[in-house]
Amino acid sequence: LCCGMEAKLIRDMLGPLEAVAEVKISVTDRRVNVEHTDGLAPESIVDMLNRKHLGASLQDKSVVESVGSSFNHAEIVRLTVNATQIVLFAATLALPRVGFPKMAYGLAWACVAMSVALFHEAYLALRRRSPNVELMMAIAARWY
Repeated sequence: LCCGMEAKLIRDMLGPLEAVAEVKISVTDRRVNVEHTDGLAPESIVDMLNRKHLGASLQDKSVVESVGSSFNHAEIVRLTVNATQIVLFAATLALPRVGFPKMAYGLAWACVAMSVALFHEAYLALRRRSPNVELMMAIAARWY
């Protein structure tokens, strides 16, 4: 889950189902919480979403209840990787200007290597024919 378009897709898929009482989506947390009756198995919801290549999985109930209350380990790792990429990108831009173009080239490759998840999400967006921010960033990275 990465953007409003995918959130709309999820609402359009699950909203019409009689067994679904409520769909709560947090694009920031990349989570969907579906309130449903016992007549609809959680696994079938996951299967429906994954047929559209959304990468859905079931979460432990304790994880779902704590969403939004504090940073979790995955969020801290994601923020650390993003901050590192920003520093590497800034260094990549600055180093050629001070006479270190080869070092800048190496840092650029490190930055790209850290973006494997972004390129995977861009690939999934292409498969879904649903452009998202990851796809746009991957296209922009191609021309840098």
